[in-house]
Amino acid sequence: MKYQNLKKYFIVPFVFFATGFAQAFDYIQLEKLIKENKLKTISDTIEKLPLSYKSKYVLIFKSRSLHGSSFENPRVLLYGEDASFILSFNGSPEQKGYLGLETMEYDQSTSEFKYREILFPNEKESQSPSSVVRFSDDNPEKCLKCHGQTPRPIWDTHPLWPGVYGENYLTDLSFAERSGLNKFLAIQGSHPRYKHLRNINIFTEKNTFKPDVAARYTNFMKDSPVVELSKYLAKYNIQKIVGQMKRSPEFEKFQFLYLASLSQDCGSFESFLPDGVRPTVVKDLELFSVDTFVKNKKQDLLKKGRALTVNQNLFANQILQNKALDQFRFIVEQSLNISTDFWTMALEADTYDYTQPDSVELALEKELIHQIGKSDEKLKNLVSLRAVGSTVKYCEYLRKNISPNLAQGLKKGSGLSTAQSLQKIYSEEKIRTVAEADPVPGLLNLCASCHQGVVGPALPFLDKDRMSTLLNQGNYPRGTLLQEILYRLSPKAGPNQMPRGLNLSESQIQVLEDYFQNLSEKK
Repeated sequence: MKYQNLKKYFIVPFVFFATGFAQAFDYIQLEKLIKENKLKTISDTIEKLPLSYKSKYVLIFKSRSLHGSSFENPRVLLYGEDASFILSFNGSPEQKGYLGLETMEYDQSTSEFKYREILFPNEKESQSPSSVVRFSDDNPEKCLKCHGQTPRPIWDTHPLWPGVYGENYLTDLSFAERSGLNKFLAIQGSHPRYKHLRNINIFTEKNTFKPDVAARYTNFMKDSPVVELSKYLAKYNIQKIVGQMKRSPEFEKFQFLYLASLSQDCGSFESFLPDGVRPTVVKDLELFSVDTFVKNKKQDLLKKGRALTVNQNLFANQILQNKALDQFRFIVEQSLNISTDFWTMALEADTYDYTQPDSVELALEKELIHQIGKSDEKLKNLVSLRAVGSTVKYCEYLRKNISPNLAQGLKKGSGLSTAQSLQKIYSEEKIRTVAEADPVPGLLNLCASCHQGVVGPALPFLDKDRMSTLLNQGNYPRGTLLQEILYRLSPKAGPNQMPRGLNLSESQIQVLEDYFQNLSEKK
């Protein structure tokens, strides 16, 4: 009886609280807020926003959007509790976009992003009762020009976000960032817009961007605003990608092959391919990977050029992981006839960088399993077993459900030989530009692109420290790894000469030979 009374007074009100006040703030509520309160300025609108939005945000001192920005007057992205709805504004009448409040909303029901703009009257006009606030349609053309016809977030990839306070992952603010932040803090308290921001001290606390030893030891580490926002955007972008795939009538036919292309514990992806299509797919995947690597290498250089400073060791190690999703993207493009050109959130166009703070492969696999598992109870059960260390049955289930008939649904190869395709890719002017800008010999990119464990054996060609050690080790047909590489570079190797498909000049071969020789002598 006593329990029933407690339930009456405590449990029921709690349920009411949870269901009555937990609705997330979204665009509909923002529009209602502005209209019902007759708000005429961005400043008044910010003041009326929920506390969560005024407390969680990133500051952008160099923006490439329609909003101008500076160290003193940064562009602000308010992302609230989960970044499903984001608002942005800047702080100076001299900046472009000053009268606009931009919004981005992720629609869970459609797995799509919606971009909108709200234009406020200028200061003089806002005093007039007849002035109006203008609300754009969903995804106006000015937004789609940058975000694409199937809109996606444009946000730099981990571990470097040039132009955002905290641009280097796990690194203290640079001198330029710290100086710029001080200018902003000096005006923030009296600024008509920025004064409404709460939790501003997060940008000055010592553990925000680079947790100290004590924070790491006690595991009391909290993501900085830029990392937290990056994780949310990456999550929604993955949901968007899988949602786009699911809308294709061919999705179910290939769904287990997609899982196999992402699996990290089911053996070689090639072993999952039907016999009838394996040789063609392997050849075309090699070319696909080379082209992707070259484009991402160019992005790396441009991205580092935009940053104030670069944590070279951290950035180099991250590049080596090369989250380009070659296998997965290749199979999607081949089977669903879907372009993956606009899947990445990277700012640079014509790139395929999906690197995020957490593993993008695991996140994609998890979302695919979630969607496929809605109609496949057995897959969900096998995934549960895999979580406790039993992977064999899960992998067997994928193999069993990948039909040999899939070969009929995959596109045929390009028709070009490997040599012709590589010559085509590497004759372009943009590739020569990348090679000239890169201190590592441009031709080394060829070695690295094919030796990431997909096409050839995994070898860290771009990691000088690791390669200098490995070069003097190994049990290869010609001896050490260095001896094997030197042999493979020489005409003596015949059809096994590397880089495969290219006839290097004597001078080019000499450049690579000298590079590897010098590298081996460092240890």
